Amino acid sequence: MKKKFFAAALGAAMVLSLTGAGAIGTVASAAEPVPIDMYLIAGQSNAAGYSTATGISGEFSNVMYGGEVNRTLAGDAAYSWLELNDFKDSVTVGYGRQSGYIGPEFGIAETINGNYSEDHKAFIFKSAAGGSSLNNRLDGESGTYGNWFPRSEGGRSEGTPTGVQYDNFVSNFEKVYTALKNSGYAPKVRGMFWMQGEADIAEPVLYKRLIKVLISDIREDLSAIAKDDLSAMPFIMGEVALTFGSLDNLPLTQAFVQMQRQVASEVDEVYTVDTSDLPIRGEQGNVIGTDQYHWSGEDMHTLGNRAGDKLYEAAFPKDPVRITKSGTGSGSVDYEIGETTVEFTLSSGEDSRLSKVLVGGKPVTDRVENGKLTVDLPEAGEKLRVTVEFTKLRTLTIGYEFDEAMVSVEGAESMLEEGLLSVAVTPKSGYEIVAVEFIGNAAFRADALHYNAETERYELTGNRADGTVRVSARKIGSGDEADGGNGGAAEEKRGCGSTVCAGAALLAVAAAAVAFKKRH
Repeated sequence: MKKKFFAAALGAAMVLSLTGAGAIGTVASAAEPVPIDMYLIAGQSNAAGYSTATGISGEFSNVMYGGEVNRTLAGDAAYSWLELNDFKDSVTVGYGRQSGYIGPEFGIAETINGNYSEDHKAFIFKSAAGGSSLNNRLDGESGTYGNWFPRSEGGRSEGTPTGVQYDNFVSNFEKVYTALKNSGYAPKVRGMFWMQGEADIAEPVLYKRLIKVLISDIREDLSAIAKDDLSAMPFIMGEVALTFGSLDNLPLTQAFVQMQRQVASEVDEVYTVDTSDLPIRGEQGNVIGTDQYHWSGEDMHTLGNRAGDKLYEAAFPKDPVRITKSGTGSGSVDYEIGETTVEFTLSSGEDSRLSKVLVGGKPVTDRVENGKLTVDLPEAGEKLRVTVEFTKLRTLTIGYEFDEAMVSVEGAESMLEEGLLSVAVTPKSGYEIVAVEFIGNAAFRADALHYNAETERYELTGNRADGTVRVSARKIGSGDEADGGNGGAAEEKRGCGSTVCAGAALLAVAAAAVAFKKRH
């Protein structure tokens, strides 16, 4: 379902000045910059547009167009529309490799056209070249146009094809983006469609590593140019045609598509467009595309429609909330979207705790109350990015130190940190309890356990350390404390119980007073 755009009032005097047939001039008399949403296309020949547009027609006036196709290392290009007065004021047939050809821009424009208006247009920018590899190939068409080798892998190498297409894409984008800004527009990048991989189908493992680097590099470089955070810019990959080239390639293309889908599942805001029902060759091996490497115009039209749907859905999702869970623990995050706010319910697993919450990269953990967090709903086209960290709780070891002649003690020998330590202490006949303490091994200090009259147990909440529960008792009316070494209690026989004694540090403390019988 498409979402209609309703542009803010820009002033009745706002008009677009046309300086020639199909050329866009400056925005005249606009009180504020005019919004325009940018959708980007890059890749090799099926992005550049090698599909004949036989029987296909249409013009989409709410979508402008600019870019270039097939720039050679010598500097020539099939076309290059990178200046304001060269931009096309609508998308139609002919923005492929030459007149009469189309790439995905045609179907994308058709799909998104109805979501825009004369007051708030879209803009498709394309920079692509046939046969260009993502890997650092230096031969074939990569040797003619350059390859897409990412910047962080070494990038552009002057005088060689290395990284030329990547460099072209970034510099061409900057020219177009700057021209739009200087002419009164407020461009906003909404997403990118990547149709490439046919040149690399034999190397899916290498490609998987390189495409992740390219996505990161492009997002970073475009962020710097646009001065906007595009670190999660939607990146849509067209799946390579399963029957690309020859039916003998089927094992290679199937493995490659599987890899593309894995990348989409592993990288935030990356998606694929299914092309499994868009064959280039028929079941008998006959060519049904424009040629053995490129889709027919009809199928390219369909591919573009699907890419347009995916781009727009990713840019303007019905559900703008994006949640990332991290940490060693487990937990759940639920949310409800209201008219102006989003309410989150955060629940940690039984063995975990909620340790951190970030909204838009900013910490808001201290705003969580009783597992609830409320934040403002983002504006249309913006996403609410929430990171929730759950930390697995450690299992603590609990020992016990007491005189079995004076008291009986019952309590867990292990517990999860930050939980409730609950101990039942019952004095024997003729004795009374003086103190119930927890000596944490980590800090070696004693905290009193508080008596809960309802449960009739001694309790300590939020414990984070291994340690020992020490119970002190005395004869009723004697004033002789087992932990003070005073009076008759000190003269009674002491020692370890039937189980292992507590640690040496605890023994040292006991030795300074009176030895206790202990159990773990």
